[in-house]
Amino acid sequence: MKRGITIGLVAIAIAGAGVLASFGWQAEAVSSGVNGNRTENATGEQESSGLVKLEAETGGREQTGLKLAADDTSFKLIAESAGLQLSINGMGQVSIYDKRNGVQWRSNPDAEAMSKETAQGHWRGNLQSAFYAEYVDQSLAVLKQQVGNAQELEAQVSFRQLPEGVELTYDLRKINISFTYVISLKDDYLEVAVPADRIDEAGNYRLTSLWVLPFLGAAQTADADGYMFVPEGVGAVIPFNNERQLPFRYSTRIYGQDLAVGVTNEASTGALMPVFGMVAGQNAVLGIISEGAHSAKVNATPSGLYTTFNWVGPQFVYRQDYYKRTSRFGEGFQIFEKERSLGNSAVRYYFLSGDQADYVGMAAVYRNYLMETEGLKRIQGAEDELPVDLQLLGGDLEPGLFKRSFVTMTTFDQAREIVKKLKGSGIGRMNVSYSGWSQNGLHGSQPKRFPAEEGLGGNDGLKRLVDEVQRLGDRFFLTNDYTAAYSEKNGFNPRVDAVRDIDGRVVEQQLPLGNRFSLVNRSTMHVIRPRLAMDYMTEDLEKYKQLGIDGLAFDGLASHLFSDYSPSERNTRKDTAGIYKDMLKKAQDTLGQAVVSNGYAYALGHADHISSLPIDANYELLAEKTVPFYPIALHGLVSYSGNPGNLRNENRLEFLKSLEYGAVPSYLLTYEDSSLLDDTLSKGIYSSRFDGWIGTMTEEAQQMNEALGDVQDKWIVEHTEKAPGVFATTFEGGKTILVNYNSSPYLTGDVQVPPRDFIVLKGGRSG
Repeated sequence: MKRGITIGLVAIAIAGAGVLASFGWQAEAVSSGVNGNRTENATGEQESSGLVKLEAETGGREQTGLKLAADDTSFKLIAESAGLQLSINGMGQVSIYDKRNGVQWRSNPDAEAMSKETAQGHWRGNLQSAFYAEYVDQSLAVLKQQVGNAQELEAQVSFRQLPEGVELTYDLRKINISFTYVISLKDDYLEVAVPADRIDEAGNYRLTSLWVLPFLGAAQTADADGYMFVPEGVGAVIPFNNERQLPFRYSTRIYGQDLAVGVTNEASTGALMPVFGMVAGQNAVLGIISEGAHSAKVNATPSGLYTTFNWVGPQFVYRQDYYKRTSRFGEGFQIFEKERSLGNSAVRYYFLSGDQADYVGMAAVYRNYLMETEGLKRIQGAEDELPVDLQLLGGDLEPGLFKRSFVTMTTFDQAREIVKKLKGSGIGRMNVSYSGWSQNGLHGSQPKRFPAEEGLGGNDGLKRLVDEVQRLGDRFFLTNDYTAAYSEKNGFNPRVDAVRDIDGRVVEQQLPLGNRFSLVNRSTMHVIRPRLAMDYMTEDLEKYKQLGIDGLAFDGLASHLFSDYSPSERNTRKDTAGIYKDMLKKAQDTLGQAVVSNGYAYALGHADHISSLPIDANYELLAEKTVPFYPIALHGLVSYSGNPGNLRNENRLEFLKSLEYGAVPSYLLTYEDSSLLDDTLSKGIYSSRFDGWIGTMTEEAQQMNEALGDVQDKWIVEHTEKAPGVFATTFEGGKTILVNYNSSPYLTGDVQVPPRDFIVLKGGRSG
């Protein structure tokens, strides 16, 4: 069945109480552990709206005030769109009625769900609160973070009706802090915004973070099958009834840790995309953090840890905690930022039902969101031949006794030889990117790049390489990391030009170069201030144009995000992301294309390809099941490749994963043997000599081309697990890739998939 959807055109009907009862919901009453249910009036008759119209009091004022008693738990209708109705009660709780299928979603569990809850005290209060606040008392000598809910913090709620929704202001009288939810109802989603200028701190207490509607869609495991979706890697799910109950929640920072604040002990490496979701039975909700993602986390808490509910949602961090050093020997203490983040925060909630209530349907919504907000468009003019992402390494530095020397891995003339031999072996289209081409190689004289390294052939040799690649019908990119500096020469002064951390110190990393005895066996990497990175790239663009390259491949811009506390100009993470997006756009406008590695979502819209997308297996303890949410959202919009094929940890399994996820083939090759890199910062490249990989590379590229070449511009519309270790990915038009990761054949009907292999159904040949 076709799974692609269009925002605003979701119209799935659930007919009758029998369907509802099948996943634990009853049509006779307003009752659901998952806070989504059909609604009826007091007489048992189903109402057309399911809600009661709220009486508004204008009193001759320009702004409308609302009469709601603080203890009134009944919901009053506030706003209505084509598909949804928004209601609130006197406690500041929110209800969303989906007119398309008769399902009601609530920000907090209803009375029947609470009757099954065993938690008492603090956590029972949390379940009935529309927020979860973390704060500190700045009058204390030692700042200890405290937490509270509406009841504990003596919240008083005031209301103001808006054309598309309502403002809910929560005055936390116990700590003299207030904030406002601006809730807007659109045709197919609900948006909850927290304006920065509506947060007020009047006393000694300071807000450190806010969990917004943390229990919207919360599900009791006993009431429905389902899972929490989290943005781990390219996507992962935490199933209900997880037999491996662990004593902690899942938590990840959107876009990773901030090097300017410090490294935390969090297990997650950071989320590529600002999304989360909940699937319960035949219904699902997808959350997209539309503002404030750069300072947000996603938290998912399984049933049994604190309550009987599974719940997932966003946490907006307004003050970072960090370790403040008080001496050069490392002594210090934990503290919070004095100044609050001034950025706005907002979340969109999309509601899905029926066969679209899973991670595939949620990914389709996110795809449409990216097209709407970032301007992404379907790939145009895609050929039937899948391009190969070929990465070449020129060289790097290794330590000698007194100085470092250049290690040549692939000269420009040798790169021409590699490309021609690959063409001769049967490789078709290639996008060739070349790293380690500048002065002293990959970790050499940056930020200075030109002229190209003489040991590789200089500018003339590089120009001949560019011309040869393009003559063969391929594209050529130069790889650069404009976020990192490895030299304090050439005008780079770390005290002025490097990012500073929250304590005002220059951010730097000491990197070991090798095990041999040397007086220069360490390299210092400084993080370049964002606006200076733009200046360096702008200065180089004319030289790139003269070479005639097709674009730049950027390391760093979509894999690291940090603040800059330099006194001359402070940049938040949002500021940094904005500058990096401008760099991508400028490269596109000047040269034609821009490639990024890793793939943080803020780069989408100005990235033509993503390399090294982390599509391999996920090792997070709670979110143990990887799903291709990000590939489903991106396929047909932006091409992507995973880990280079010659650097895989599990060769065959990762090759099959690339097929299952619709990736293009990728390889990182050198002319010389990779053992020469053992004492360089590139020592992680352990098998790269090109002549040892030509056969494997050609075979895999041909297999992937036969499977995926003619669907490069097609949406992924279905992804299912047919049996343990057997997955099917279906594209528009019906073409399906069936992958078997098991050591035994998979048999169903007249279809057989050999062990650790794949076949192509509906229009393709088997692999």
